[in-house]
Amino acid sequence: PDIDAAISAYQEAVAADPQFALAWARLAYACAWTINFVPSVDTHAMADKSKAAFDKALALNPYLPEAHVAAGFYHEWVENDDVAAKADFKRALALNPQDANAQLALADTEYHLGYLDDANAAYERAVSLDPRNVLALQGLAWLEGERHQYAAADRNLLKALDVNYHAGLTWGMRDYLAWFSTGSGAAQLAMIMAAPPDVRAIPTHLVDHAMALYHSHDYAAALPLFTASRGSAYSEPLLCEWRADTRWQLGQRDKAAAEYRYCADLILADPNHEASGYESAQLGWAYVRLGRNGDAERESRRAVAILPVSKNWEGGAHMLANLARVEAQLGHADKAVPILDSLVSTDHGGVISIATVRTDVDYDPIRNTPEFKQLLQRYASVHY
Repeated sequence: PDIDAAISAYQEAVAADPQFALAWARLAYACAWTINFVPSVDTHAMADKSKAAFDKALALNPYLPEAHVAAGFYHEWVENDDVAAKADFKRALALNPQDANAQLALADTEYHLGYLDDANAAYERAVSLDPRNVLALQGLAWLEGERHQYAAADRNLLKALDVNYHAGLTWGMRDYLAWFSTGSGAAQLAMIMAAPPDVRAIPTHLVDHAMALYHSHDYAAALPLFTASRGSAYSEPLLCEWRADTRWQLGQRDKAAAEYRYCADLILADPNHEASGYESAQLGWAYVRLGRNGDAERESRRAVAILPVSKNWEGGAHMLANLARVEAQLGHADKAVPILDSLVSTDHGGVISIATVRTDVDYDPIRNTPEFKQLLQRYASVHY
């Protein structure tokens, strides 16, 4: 919530001393940060400010590690170029091997690129350099969750809570990993209710609460939370999708269809939507609910092409998981099941797991097909 004040303070610093390279670097980082984490920000304006700031920092001091870190985050968060980001983070570490933030940033890019062993080593190095770094503990925990090591992940999240018991993101990660490890909305809900009251009141956490109720099939209780959670970190098209899904499960098909159309209109109004895998995936889901089957399959497959696993290991898995649920809605078990099999058999436990496949209502249209039953039987002995 204080990011605007931080940016203002950095701007005051460089105005007072235009030769202050570190202030320029941190201004660049702060501007890039808003693009990734603040849905309402003017992305083009902040991107321009970020690039101008780290260019200035590097011009003043090309050997400043923080300037290379800022450049790396620009590549990662503005350009979605993890390869370029990784190179900048490595330059920063070559200049200062003890920089825990650069080490953590490198770990994140290794993770996005799918180099999980390298990512694990980098996260552990970041934690060793800064044992009370909540972000490093969260990163290591999420990677362990991806590898279906859910108990180990929760131990690291508990360490993060020892540092800051009121960190909403840590609690949010705990509740989502509870869902992936069990496929139980009740288990996810229990984790949410274990959080302190101030965390449960955070808009983003209200959405997580709604998701847990949805996973528990308590759709009537979930809907008002989705409706009241504006101001969360989730985008409006995503919130709209979840509201529509909840109305759909409640049998309010006309109201759900209106929400899906609204969601599609929001996405189509974005001039950059054709370059976004996530928005194409959301469009595909809205179309399948609206009965536009050909459009749904086209957009969902386009999302996979825009953001393949080879480009973004985690994001690509989300695109494949979305394609699988769209194919399931279309009754195409022969297309959905191979995708699900490829995901649950590999390290994508923060996107999907056999536990969630067993219970997720999105797969209900193919649940009684031979292919889906065979999938569940293949993993019948798998419990996390």
